[in-house]
Amino acid sequence: MAKNTSLPKNRKQMFRRHVFSWELMSISLLTALFSFPLFALWSISSVAESEILQNLSQNAAETLTVLFQKQIQTCLIALPFCCLFAVGLSGACYYLRKLVWREIASVKTDFWAGVKKSFWQSVFSGVWMWLTICFVVLGSWMTLLYTPSGLFQTLMFLVIAAFAMVFFSATMFDITQNAVYKTTFFARMRNNLYFAATQFPKNLLVVVATLLPFALFAFLPYTTAVIAVATVYFVYGLGVATLLQTLYSHSVFDKFINRQNYPQLVNKGLDVEKKDESNN
Repeated sequence: MAKNTSLPKNRKQMFRRHVFSWELMSISLLTALFSFPLFALWSISSVAESEILQNLSQNAAETLTVLFQKQIQTCLIALPFCCLFAVGLSGACYYLRKLVWREIASVKTDFWAGVKKSFWQSVFSGVWMWLTICFVVLGSWMTLLYTPSGLFQTLMFLVIAAFAMVFFSATMFDITQNAVYKTTFFARMRNNLYFAATQFPKNLLVVVATLLPFALFAFLPYTTAVIAVATVYFVYGLGVATLLQTLYSHSVFDKFINRQNYPQLVNKGLDVEKKDESNN
């Protein structure tokens, strides 16, 4: 039987094959519709916090109290927006799953089919995302206000960052699992936490690559620069990040789920005859 030379040998090649495509841009724009309310909320909150910080030199204690209250209020308001964002990501992951599996895929129909298929599961993923954000904000403030500055405070921030990475990874695996399997709530949660903990070093790279644009927003000095970076991210970068998460998650699923339970899904969409398993 002749080898299928049209298929990529591994997921790195698959990423390069799809990363420059109009379909990915379309997926990015559709997902951006669901993520924009969350981004707008944090942008408005950041502007308000900047105004509060201008009064820091006048009354530091009062200003920090107001700033803390403002961020907690923003976190509480963010719950429905996190759920909305997760629903959009579920549609993107469903379409990308069909795309990388070499199935017939249409952005126009499959994105919305994915939204409908995993709606309530995605709402839970959004709650998990929201809890992670609240944990980071609250934990950072508690560390800043109630721990002595120095080495111990630095260690506490590192612990918070580590837990945040685990929780964000679990959210990523939850959304990508919804696009592949029909599992119970508890089975999905067990898988999410297991993958997030055991694959931590690799997860760290994927999460950092996904969240890096948001970190850049905080350091850009001009509003026009923020708008430019945000536009590029929503038009194209969000699709790239979702493709990266999808391919990475599928490689983890192959290792821990598919080889034992769904052998027909292992390396699906790849040229298995050419593929060196160590490159997966």
